[in-house]
Amino acid sequence: MKKATSALLLIALTLILLEAGSWVYLSVVEGLRYADLAPEKSRHVNIVMAGKNPGDLRFWNNQKFQLHPYFGYTLEPWSEEGVNNAGLISDKTYPYEPDRKTLVVGVFGGSVAGNIFFHIDKVRRGQLEGLLLPRIREKGYERVEFLNFTLGGYKQPIDLFNFIYYLDTIDLAIFIGGFNEIHQFGTNVANHEFPADFPKWKYWRVLGEGNFSPDELRIVAQLTRNRDRQNAVTAFASAPILKQSMFVHMVWRAVTAVMMKNVSELRAELDEEAANERVYPQVVESDDLELIFSAFLEKLRGYMRSADAVGWAGDVPTLFVLQPNQYLPNSKPLSDEEKREFLTSENLSRFVPEWYPRVRELYSDLGSEGIFTLDLTEVFSDTQETTYADECCHLNALGRRIVTDEIFDSILTRDGFLDGLPSADHRQRAEAP
Repeated sequence: MKKATSALLLIALTLILLEAGSWVYLSVVEGLRYADLAPEKSRHVNIVMAGKNPGDLRFWNNQKFQLHPYFGYTLEPWSEEGVNNAGLISDKTYPYEPDRKTLVVGVFGGSVAGNIFFHIDKVRRGQLEGLLLPRIREKGYERVEFLNFTLGGYKQPIDLFNFIYYLDTIDLAIFIGGFNEIHQFGTNVANHEFPADFPKWKYWRVLGEGNFSPDELRIVAQLTRNRDRQNAVTAFASAPILKQSMFVHMVWRAVTAVMMKNVSELRAELDEEAANERVYPQVVESDDLELIFSAFLEKLRGYMRSADAVGWAGDVPTLFVLQPNQYLPNSKPLSDEEKREFLTSENLSRFVPEWYPRVRELYSDLGSEGIFTLDLTEVFSDTQETTYADECCHLNALGRRIVTDEIFDSILTRDGFLDGLPSADHRQRAEAP
């Protein structure tokens, strides 16, 4: 009995010391608080479930995708709650049929734009409608509706195609982007997988072909099993009592780090298996990256000019917003959390400082031509609090609020922008009930 008691005391003392040592390292060295443990696990689950390998693209982030003849890809229509008939996330059927008294604001872009849209539509709808209506009521508008045309990975010219396709149902268009347009360039620079004209090659190959070689299928199965195990480990470490242990958190980190290393190795092997089947679209046949990127920027310039011209021809004013990015030097006083958690991508650290300033120049040039552009790369320049939510420039609630404020302040103060809207009676739509 005494031996058992001594053993239990020894185990308890050991656990106490391990917990104390873990607390010293995580709290003192890393500045981690107990309140930060659960969010870190949650972010890890999001990364794991993002399925950054071809085998998961049909169910990327637990969503089903399919090819689309104009937009490259959409979600599978009606595949889950919140996905409409067009394969976009909306509670409305498209093409939307508003009445003449409703001003329809369409938001276009990728996942960052989508996060901002849902802040606009679900959090700020009443307030933003209240700001817009006094300016547009004299034209006969009595309501404001926001429509979502965003989807993870969307970029130009997908946004342009979307805009043209749904033009008749929109009164004002907001394009939020700039990062996705160069992300493929920076990510695939070694493979010369340019430009970001259409969805990434992996989307097309997996969604289009639908089959894998035996070796690819083996790797995909291993990736799936690894993902399930990581989720199981995280769920165990998130159990009551355990979730508040610094020692358990460090063990969880170590175990999942080994698993993520295995994921990286498997992804590299999967890419190697498929390498001989790749077709690399290029804007110009050259190995000169400067020449390629300059040519790519000219294509992007053309897409944005086209979207603006289409908008004004259809009496739909347009705004092009350049989204912020934490990897752009001196754009924000980064918080400790952002430095520790959201600057971890070596790839983004390399190409964003090099290429994003060129995109800023492009937006500035288009602005000097009279196109309504809004550069928000320094929108957080006076914000010391955390505004980013992950390592790939998505925003938290504060970041979304600040960006939304800037967008609508610009819309309300831009000379002649809202004045250029046609009267509500000009629209060929049904009468308001």
